[in-house]
Amino acid sequence: MKERNLKLLKWLLTILTATGIAISIYAYIKDKSSIGNLTGAISAIVGFISVRLALLDHKKPKNVIQPAIQPGVLDLTLATKLAIEELNILKETIAKLNEELNRKNLPPWDQVIKDYLAKGEIEKAIESLNTDAADEEAAQKHIRKAELYIINCQFPEAEHHFKQAVAIFPSFNTNCKIASFYQNLNRFNESFEFYNLCLKLAATPDERAMTLNNLGNLQAATNSHKEAFQSYTEAVEIYRDLASQNPSAYLPAVAMTLNNLGNLQSKFSDSHKEAYQSYTEALEIYRDFASQNPSVYLPAVAMTLNNLGVLQSKFSDSHKEAYQSYTEALEIRRDLASRNPSAYLPAVANTLNNLGVLQSKFSDSHKEAYQSCTEALKIYRDLASQNPSAYRPDFAASLLNLSLFYKDDVPDKELSLKYAREAEKVLSKCNDSPMANDLLNNVRLLIEQWN
Repeated sequence: MKERNLKLLKWLLTILTATGIAISIYAYIKDKSSIGNLTGAISAIVGFISVRLALLDHKKPKNVIQPAIQPGVLDLTLATKLAIEELNILKETIAKLNEELNRKNLPPWDQVIKDYLAKGEIEKAIESLNTDAADEEAAQKHIRKAELYIINCQFPEAEHHFKQAVAIFPSFNTNCKIASFYQNLNRFNESFEFYNLCLKLAATPDERAMTLNNLGNLQAATNSHKEAFQSYTEAVEIYRDLASQNPSAYLPAVAMTLNNLGNLQSKFSDSHKEAYQSYTEALEIYRDFASQNPSVYLPAVAMTLNNLGVLQSKFSDSHKEAYQSYTEALEIRRDLASRNPSAYLPAVANTLNNLGVLQSKFSDSHKEAYQSCTEALKIYRDLASQNPSAYRPDFAASLLNLSLFYKDDVPDKELSLKYAREAEKVLSKCNDSPMANDLLNNVRLLIEQWN
């Protein structure tokens, strides 16, 4: 039974990791050189979940806190049918609940929830929460109920309870929770509304910085670049000040926000120098923390190296540096994947695709480019065979990558069309989504260009 649960949990981690990879593939289709730029915060969360749940691969040490959410709680059949945005909420909620339910001195009602989740009885956990009152504790119970409905893949019910929490007790925390919920569903107008309320309600510098960083992510996603820059820079300033007083608590937040700022700056040719500075400072911080706690921070080192490589690959005079960044990121991700393949193999494929695009620019490295791209394709093909709903778009994008290789770099009409038509076939089986539709348009455009 234990072995079966472990397999289910690894499957879930495969699902969760899909979000970050899918977003980076979407970025690639928009701009062949930009793959990986948007995966920063998501990859960090996936790494955090993986570190916690990978503990099930080993005998339980005496001093290790085990995840509160056990495999039996999750309906993996439903999870494989979720949209990318919903998968993002699912993984964040799992990470937060595991952290919160393992705190000391839990309120009695949270302890009851923890006990039910340990037995895999999520419905009973939901039913145990009495939300009849109209006070702060009732609002907290509504939040917890919403999170449990997310774990149960019931998103309309989750939204209802987030709204109830805000109506009963419109605090910073309740507004922040619903703002994040709407942001992850790409319901941007509603998310903006609640983040702006969070700014007004923020009582500490930490709360303000966190809100500004989240607001910056939202503004960047809606192409409000000037506003996003202002949000990120103020958040960095606040986190720097907090880190000067408590570096161990706040330097990772500085690095996280610098990564987000670097992603924004890298979009504009007149701020590439600033993007480089943001990434390199974030990398320095993550390297320092990884030297003390590699299991937690090495994924962030690899993520930042990958982002830095994307930036460096845009300039012919820094292709050597881009190659070094990608190869180091790939080495770290391969090592992580050797211990936890479900969580990190998609990240390996992500970096291999980036490296392949870089190598394809040089006639003397087309062989290496082919090897990188085909290895990435093999990983995505295997993942898609295990979990079609989560990985078909990534698989199709990797096929398109090879089709472009045989169109632009080593012209071969037959091979290019072979990969393009397979990508078209895979995408025809995907759920309707902006990403899948955009991929399909690009594939059909490529086929038309050959014809």
